[in-house]
Amino acid sequence: MNGIILARSGQPFTPVTNLDIANVGALTANSRVRPDLIGNPHLDNPAPARWFNTNAFRAPAQYTFGSAGRNVLRSDSFQDFALSLFREDRLTERIRLQFRAESFNLINHPSFGVPQTTITSSLFAAVGGTASNARQIQLGLKLLF
Repeated sequence: MNGIILARSGQPFTPVTNLDIANVGALTANSRVRPDLIGNPHLDNPAPARWFNTNAFRAPAQYTFGSAGRNVLRSDSFQDFALSLFREDRLTERIRLQFRAESFNLINHPSFGVPQTTITSSLFAAVGGTASNARQIQLGLKLLF
């Protein structure tokens, strides 16, 4: 029997604007201007439809940089448990038969991905998917000679 447990805190992320408000030539997501932080962005009970408080952010004034820090928010934490069971039997002196049962994400716990981070998007703060796969189980039979 083998088991692997993977647990980590949520991935940090930064809300951004999709316009070059500071007039610095920001065209890619890495160089976009951050919004102004005007309130508490954290919610007590985040949900996939609204992961953080969208009212805590606003677009900065023209030709200025936003006041929101880098990586001020975190996505959902991630937990995964993989388990495998093996059994090997001798059929003859030289031939063995091995049976394997393996499962990934055995507890089938969803871990939500990073939400939409562009403040002008209609889906701002909404999670569009999961960071983990659904439960997977595979069986195998191997003849060793």
